[in-house]
Amino acid sequence: FLTGAARTSSYKRILVAPDHLRSEIKGRIDRLAEQARTGAETSITIKVNALIDPEMIATLDRAAEAGVSMDLIVRGMCGLLPNPARHGDRLRIRSVIGDYLEHSRIYRFAGPDGVELFAGSADLMERNLDRRVEVLFPLEGDEVPALFEAVAVNVYETPFVNP
Repeated sequence: FLTGAARTSSYKRILVAPDHLRSEIKGRIDRLAEQARTGAETSITIKVNALIDPEMIATLDRAAEAGVSMDLIVRGMCGLLPNPARHGDRLRIRSVIGDYLEHSRIYRFAGPDGVELFAGSADLMERNLDRRVEVLFPLEGDEVPALFEAVAVNVYETPFVNP
């Protein structure tokens, strides 16, 4: 069974912390960065409450510099800042602040090999990636990518009004 101290790598489709969630997210980002360097169209969309893990910040920064288009929707603390000199207009960050904590975390990785969508509980924070049991699960089905795009566009383009 799964506890914070257990280490098992028998998961086939879910990404689990503290076992391998960090390496799986980093691997996907690095793969898209490499594909972008060769001229492929790649993109990442992430919606989380916090982005403060130094390794993830550096990995996303390098990927944006390599040419990966990114939309980051971060409710609270965000340690990554766009640098137009290095990122051009490829790194877009939006904060959605309100009275209530956002509970949905969504990760989208898109490149020449297709689109992967995950939802789950993990923010990009050291405690979530290394010290807690957190899970990202794949969102699958033919209708899922279009539904995700509609929701992401709505969140990203709608001006926020605090109730």
